[in-house]
Amino acid sequence: MDEQLTFRNHINKALKKANSASGIIARLGGVKQGMSGVAVRSLFMACVRPIFEYGIEVWEFAIQGKEKDKFRTIQENCLKRALGAIKINSFEVF
Repeated sequence: MDEQLTFRNHINKALKKANSASGIIARLGGVKQGMSGVAVRSLFMACVRPIFEYGIEVWEFAIQGKEKDKFRTIQENCLKRALGAIKINSFEVF
């Protein structure tokens, strides 16, 4: 934790972990073959979402525009895999 309580280190670590977990899920569930959408969604709920939500009550205020967009992109990528969709127009992270 930094002295100014900006939570940048925590946010960057959370983004890195979530991106890694979503990449693994993306490799497991494909559009044409791979796991079903229900299984991909279950993996997202079990693996990626807890990374987003760990301590969110404390550091949510510190998330700014670019970081919020990064969280949203990771979440959208997982949901695209789960739905077999190409594009999702809008979906809120928090």
